[in-house]
Amino acid sequence: MVVRVLKSAIALSAFSIISACATAPDVTRATVWGAIGDKRAITSIAREFVRDTPYVVHFAFNKSTLDAKARAELDVQARWIMQHPAVRFSVYGHTDKVGTNTYNKDLGRARAEAVIAYLLSRGVSLAQLELKVSMGEDAPIIDVDTAEEINRRATTYVAGLTQVASAEDESDERDPELPEEEEPEQEKPEHEEEPEQEGEPEHDGEPEHDEEPEKDPETEFKGY
Repeated sequence: MVVRVLKSAIALSAFSIISACATAPDVTRATVWGAIGDKRAITSIAREFVRDTPYVVHFAFNKSTLDAKARAELDVQARWIMQHPAVRFSVYGHTDKVGTNTYNKDLGRARAEAVIAYLLSRGVSLAQLELKVSMGEDAPIIDVDTAEEINRRATTYVAGLTQVASAEDESDERDPELPEEEEPEQEKPEHEEEPEQEGEPEHDGEPEHDEEPEKDPETEFKGY
């Protein structure tokens, strides 16, 4: 009884940690496929996806087929993903620790592929689901060697932006090409009007001779 209680407590704690931890390396690692734009925006989108969807689906022991509950949960994922066409998602397949590591790697891959195939069948674009990873038995929620259902799962994570969105972001960051500035035409100096040459000074004509003073008749020479 005590063991079951402890297992339940551990499971609840693990789910709480996963829900709060949308920034794990495999959630926001942009180097897997290239630039993703603003990482803070991607982290915010990842948290919304974890909050708004059942991002984990579970499988029966040694199976990779989806039951009715898993399909219903993936329907919710598909609607959310299609509402965010610029976002890319990764699907991780997991197993419990029963069986060999090699077998569980293949089983985890089959579970991830089953999820991707179903999402595609619901109308999700392949460009949004490029990555699929098998974790096998290497990332259990409860680290025990028994067949724990909580470990048999496939998890969908936000991985970044699609390549189209990334290219648009990069083009937006580039400086807009400025039109070549036309060199202002240098205004040609207006030809200075040649000063009008002053014509030769008009001759006033010969100076008028001073009129001879009138001779005083009394002093006029009368001769001898």
